[in-house]
Amino acid sequence: MVRLLIAIGLYLLSGLAFAEGGCPQGQTPKQYGGVWGCAPGGTDAPVQQQEAAPPQPTGYWVTKWGAIGGDAAKGILGVSTGMPNEKAAIQAALADCRSKGGGGCKLDISYYNQCAVLVTGNKLYNTSSAETIEAATAKSMATCRAADVNCRVYYSGCSMPEFVAY
Repeated sequence: MVRLLIAIGLYLLSGLAFAEGGCPQGQTPKQYGGVWGCAPGGTDAPVQQQEAAPPQPTGYWVTKWGAIGGDAAKGILGVSTGMPNEKAAIQAALADCRSKGGGGCKLDISYYNQCAVLVTGNKLYNTSSAETIEAATAKSMATCRAADVNCRVYYSGCSMPEFVAY
């Protein structure tokens, strides 16, 4: 009878050891969906839930073009931004110049996925493009100040890429 009681006691103790689920010290068994695993903390310790990463948008980037042109003799400026390709940007800028009365409209600069500025001084003007209006302005202002006075930004615009989600 004593042997039977010892056998039953050992059997019950082995069940307690199994209740820990074979987890290392400081971890307890937890169920994740239909699967059991180990998680930090004891039975009274709260289990910290990891935040799921926010969903990332799926899609692609579309290049956008812009252009600056004008009729220098008449002081007429034509511009375009957000165009799908270089040819469309140039045509739109020259059409803008002609619609304002320009007859000898010529392209000064075309650019994509950037910003552009036209800086003018007392005698000359120049255009530059760069990743930001500030960077393009700095380039054009330096060029203007090297050869002219009273340099100022006459026009600035950007044609930044657009994200198309799907």
